[in-house]
Amino acid sequence: MNKIISALCFSIVALSVVAQNNPSINQADTARQQRETDQVLREVGPGDSVPSLFSEEDADIGPQTVLRKKKPTWFRGTADAQIFYTDNMFFQDGNEQEAGLAVTTVEAALTTPPCITRFASYRAEVGYRHQFFNYFGSDDVLAVPGTILTRRFDAEDFDFDSSTAFAEIVAQTKHYQFRAGFDYTRLLGFEPLR
Repeated sequence: MNKIISALCFSIVALSVVAQNNPSINQADTARQQRETDQVLREVGPGDSVPSLFSEEDADIGPQTVLRKKKPTWFRGTADAQIFYTDNMFFQDGNEQEAGLAVTTVEAALTTPPCITRFASYRAEVGYRHQFFNYFGSDDVLAVPGTILTRRFDAEDFDFDSSTAFAEIVAQTKHYQFRAGFDYTRLLGFEPLR
């Protein structure tokens, strides 16, 4: 009987310890602390004291103050290069042609700083994107198979550029991102620099 009572007491104690270390409660507390810290940091300016993250922080490294706020960036620029391989360049049955494709992208945009509200963070951007599509790897491409107009090309003869102007508005919530935008794209023939 004593063994049953002691086993029952042990299991009750073990369950209470597990209930105290519930990860969802810890996660909720961490999220609450992060929201409070974000709110405080939004209101802090240069020269203001920053609240400590843990109780011993002031004793370890002393009080912290803000030297300057991060300036919002109004301009964004990116460059990207990707290389692909395809075994069917024309997407046709009976005229499968292997080729490589190099896509180079250059993009510049004017962006607004985020406007933070109670429900979401909003930002807008207007920009320009230029892409270069360069085929390579096949010197003898049969473009129109089985007709009188059968002609052979180099893969490089199919190179082209695309020019895109875009504008969009982005709303970012805690778990979701919503975008509304407009793109205007022109496809251009490729003129190599020779």
